[in-house]
Amino acid sequence: MFALLGKDENSVTFSLGWAMRKSPVFFRMLLADLIGQKPNDKCDYVIDLQKHHVEGGFTDIEVVCHDFCHILIEAKVGWSLPGVPQLQKYSPRLVSKGQKRIISISAATQDYASRILPKKIGAIPVAHRSWADIKSVVLAAYRAVGSFEEKLWLREFDRHLEEYVSMRNPRDNQVFVVALKKQSMDVAEKDARYWHPVGKRYPVLPPNYVGFRYRGALQSVHHIDAYEVVADLSKRNRKWPVTEVDHFLYTLGPAMKPAKEIRAGKIFGPGHVLCAIDTLLSGAYKTVSDARNETKRRMKSEGKRAI
Repeated sequence: MFALLGKDENSVTFSLGWAMRKSPVFFRMLLADLIGQKPNDKCDYVIDLQKHHVEGGFTDIEVVCHDFCHILIEAKVGWSLPGVPQLQKYSPRLVSKGQKRIISISAATQDYASRILPKKIGAIPVAHRSWADIKSVVLAAYRAVGSFEEKLWLREFDRHLEEYVSMRNPRDNQVFVVALKKQSMDVAEKDARYWHPVGKRYPVLPPNYVGFRYRGALQSVHHIDAYEVVADLSKRNRKWPVTEVDHFLYTLGPAMKPAKEIRAGKIFGPGHVLCAIDTLLSGAYKTVSDARNETKRRMKSEGKRAI
């Protein structure tokens, strides 16, 4: 049903509001995530979509839970974030009793949004959630409900969210560097494809670039030209493994080679690291671990400047 709505902001706003209305369990879990505590099961609440205010403008979603909270939600597609002037117009509308929040939701991560959005507008806290965060709440609610009807709505909403969770930041120049085994080396080199599970130590948003290291060194960096979500890889190619969980399946662009040999360095654990693309291709760093450390230093420095 949600798939018929399209992929724009009105579509995702309507589907989120509809899921909140259709699943009380999801509604209470979402409020607990946004505020830090669940409302009483008997708490009366109103969920308004695209509510018009006398001073002008519409709020995407407005939630009033009697004596518990008053929340305004601004939903965006992609990595868009609401502007401060827009949020400032919202704050006078929060007049009901209880805790008050202004919530931004988009594909952007909380870490990214924290550098852009203010922590408060006046005395009202501002928070951000990604569509991946909302998807996690949907999954938790799905596991908790016993009603077949609630499960049906939550499953439909979860599928609809896939269109919004996977939207990438086109300006992100970080490379997801992975260690390849023999089979993956053949697929990457011959078929220009690569896959990994969605989440669980792997990205929940597909990166723009992926880098491959094997034989103890970085071999190449590729732009991810396209991607799709596939549950069973063997159904796409019988030579590929049988899988039962969602995987990102990438179509890779041409190989970009580092200017000089760049060894792996001190990389432990699963071996997946994020590096700015210039740290890998410029020849300025001798190891992937050095490139990773420089990327972390830049991210920390950018975060401090943003504050």
